[in-house]
Amino acid sequence: LGTLLYLATCHEREGKLASAWVEFTEARAQAARANQNDRERIAKERATAIEPRLSRIVVEAEAPTAGLTLELDGKALSAAVLGSPIPIDPGDHTIGASAPDREPTTMKVSVVGEGQLLKVRVPTLRSREVAPPPPPKAPPALPPPPAPEVDTTQRDLGIVIAGVGGALLVAG
Repeated sequence: LGTLLYLATCHEREGKLASAWVEFTEARAQAARANQNDRERIAKERATAIEPRLSRIVVEAEAPTAGLTLELDGKALSAAVLGSPIPIDPGDHTIGASAPDREPTTMKVSVVGEGQLLKVRVPTLRSREVAPPPPPKAPPALPPPPAPEVDTTQRDLGIVIAGVGGALLVAG
């Protein structure tokens, strides 16, 4: 709990007010569970003091898309945050949107200073071109069957018999 309060103080000094506000809010909840009333009071006061200075971003969608998923700087956002202000630290941020069978899109926003309210509209995601399945491949061509082998046994036997017969005829 003490480390979380110190971390929140450091983030506040760095100008990362959204991070500090989240950490003070978490520290307040932890202090309440631990019955540490002084720390709970300090965390509440610091979070309350930071809140009006927070920059926020509101993500809106042009058209509802089934299965829409959102990311802020690579971290998933719940679809429930659409239209709600989200505390955000100063700096450059990337918002990504994707849905099944749709082309994903990304948008970049920059937060400069304190107390800004930025609205980002996610455009209607284009349908992904679905390529038709490739035609089935023809079975590979089979090599031609080998030429039938000629049975030479009968022919050889015929030559031998004719030869023997011819020799007997000459001998007779």
